[in-house]
Amino acid sequence: MTAWDNIDAELHRRRLGWQWLADRLEMTIQRVANWKVRGVPAKHLRQIAEILQPISIDEIEGVQSKPPTTVSGWPFPLVDESRYRNLRPEIQGYLQSELNALIKSVESLKPNKYAER
Repeated sequence: MTAWDNIDAELHRRRLGWQWLADRLEMTIQRVANWKVRGVPAKHLRQIAEILQPISIDEIEGVQSKPPTTVSGWPFPLVDESRYRNLRPEIQGYLQSELNALIKSVESLKPNKYAER
């Protein structure tokens, strides 16, 4: 799905129209309607996300949102925390440094798309 599709679906779910969004963006309905063909300009995604809170920019763009953290605060719900905690400290350090390197690598690819907003 495109950002247009996701925004349209959210407006429909809330029983709001494009005119409502255009008014909040202080734009004409024609300008907003053009996004269906041309795509939603990246410079407007943050503003749209603020208007449609709690929807995030990632959700608008169709990027899978981060899984929620567990109650314990463990930030990787797809990784068994107890397995990680059972590793030797030097292995934990190695994994953390590899994760940092991976994050830097991803950020260098498309910093605007993957950085926290």
